Amino acid sequence: MVFVGSVSAAMPALAANDVCAQPPMAEILPELVINMRQDIIRAAKTGDMEQMQYVVEQNEVLPIAKFNAAQDANNSPLVAWQAQSQDTDGLYILAQMIEILNLGFAKQALIAGVDLYTWPYFADQDISQLCPTELVDLLTISSPQAVKQMQQIRLYTGFQLAIGSDGSWHYFARKNIVINK
Repeated sequence: MVFVGSVSAAMPALAANDVCAQPPMAEILPELVINMRQDIIRAAKTGDMEQMQYVVEQNEVLPIAKFNAAQDANNSPLVAWQAQSQDTDGLYILAQMIEILNLGFAKQALIAGVDLYTWPYFADQDISQLCPTELVDLLTISSPQAVKQMQQIRLYTGFQLAIGSDGSWHYFARKNIVINK
């Protein structure tokens, strides 16, 4: 079969319940957030975890690398990220940063005058209620098995990244982790 013109013209229309609102994309972010996001992506694309150190050092306070754990104020989050990188010398973490920052974001008020921009946009949503396009986004950063587990507990348990409207990088960590005992 040969397609002439737009492939989407040959596709059937989606039912109303198959379409969900598109998350905001990076073009509408405040300039300081855009700059930090670009710095993180640029450093991650080098494949060198040490390049991320320069981005981390732009903050007054180190970004959180692991929730619910004591983080030494003098210890770079790179140590924690490398420990979580599944024996890839940090490459898995760098890849996750890139993929997550290529998704949409959610915005919430942090303190007066400062908003927090969080990736991925569905991080605080009920994962069992995601529409098909949101599930595709989730599957770009999670395995099908992980998605099934998240749907069962209704929480996103993957990595999240947050940048304040002042350009400060708040965290790249996993939240909502449920430990089976």
